Amino acid sequence: MPDSAPVADSPPGMQRDLNRVIPFATLTPQNCGVLAERTEGVLGILGMGKAGRVLRNRFTSALDRLKGIAGRGRYGASPEDLQLDAQAVATATDFFQIADVMPLKISDRIGRELAQALEGKLGRNQTSRAAQEFLSQFWFALILARGGVSPGVPPLQDRSTPDYVVEIDTLRCAVEVKRPQSLHSAPHAMDRAASQLRDYRWPGIPDYRMPGFIALDLTDALFTPDMAVKYMEHPGLLHAVLRPAFNAFSTQLERRVETYNRSDKYAKIIGLAVFARLHFWEVDEPNQPKGSYLFSVTRFDKACNGLVVEQATKLRRIVMAGAADVAGGEILQL
Repeated sequence: MPDSAPVADSPPGMQRDLNRVIPFATLTPQNCGVLAERTEGVLGILGMGKAGRVLRNRFTSALDRLKGIAGRGRYGASPEDLQLDAQAVATATDFFQIADVMPLKISDRIGRELAQALEGKLGRNQTSRAAQEFLSQFWFALILARGGVSPGVPPLQDRSTPDYVVEIDTLRCAVEVKRPQSLHSAPHAMDRAASQLRDYRWPGIPDYRMPGFIALDLTDALFTPDMAVKYMEHPGLLHAVLRPAFNAFSTQLERRVETYNRSDKYAKIIGLAVFARLHFWEVDEPNQPKGSYLFSVTRFDKACNGLVVEQATKLRRIVMAGAADVAGGEILQL
C-alpha cells in the first residue's frame, strides 16, 4: 500500500507512531476448514470456569459458518452472506489467538469476563455492547502478551480497578481498555479511563498512584458492519475513506491528553493506543476477505514529571510489536 503524504512532526513532549495500517493474513475457503478444525481445539480453554455455560455463542456460530464455507468450497454469493462470512473469520481468529495466550487456570474474574465476551451471535446488532467491550479488552491483552509482557489481572476492589497491570522493567503500569460506540462518546470514554487509572491504588500502598496506559478501540465508531461490503467494487476506497477520520481523531485524542486542565487525571498517563479493526471485501481478491488494523500509539514524555520516559518508550514498542505479531504482517505507514 503506498505511503501518503508525511504527517507533521510530533509536538514537544509527545512521540507518536501515527497513521499505521497492519494488514493480516486472509483465508481462502479451503483454509476456513483448517481454521475451524484448529480453533475447535481451544474450546476447552475458552470453556474453563464460568465460560463453560455459554459455549453456544458467536464463537461456535463462527466455527459452524467456517465449516460451511469449507464444505462448499466458496464464500457466500450475496453481500449479506459475505458480511457474515467476514465476521465469522474475524471472530474465530480473535478467540483462537486469545485462547493461545490464556493461562492454564483462569481466575473467576477472567472466566466471567470471557463468558461475556463470547456471548451473542453473528450478524448486525446480535451482540451486546458488553460483549464487544470485553472482546476489545481481551484482544488488547493479546497484543500485550504477543509484544512480550504479561498482562496481569488485578483483584477487584471497592474503588476503580484497571483491566490489567503490566511491569516494564521494574515499573508497574495500569492499563485500561475502552470501546466507545461513537466518535462523539470517545473523549468521554477516554476521560473515564483516565479517572479510573488515577483513582486506582495498588493493594497495600494506598498513597501510590501508578502510571497508566489507555487503549481505545474505535472500531464501532469508524467501521459499521455494512462497510465490509460497501466499497468492495472499489479497491482501496475503504482505507481512503477511513484514514483521514482516524488520523484526525487520533490526533485530537492525543492532544486532549496533553492539554487537559480540568483535573490531574491525565498527569500519569504515559501512553495511548488508538486503533480500529477492519474486515472487508474487495473485488481484486474475490476469493477471500481482507483485514487490517489502523493503529496509533503515543508516548507522553511529560507524564509522571518526565521520570518514566524510558519505560513509556518500551511499552509503546511492545504494543506495536504485539500488534504486528498478531496480524502476521508488517506495519505500513499510511
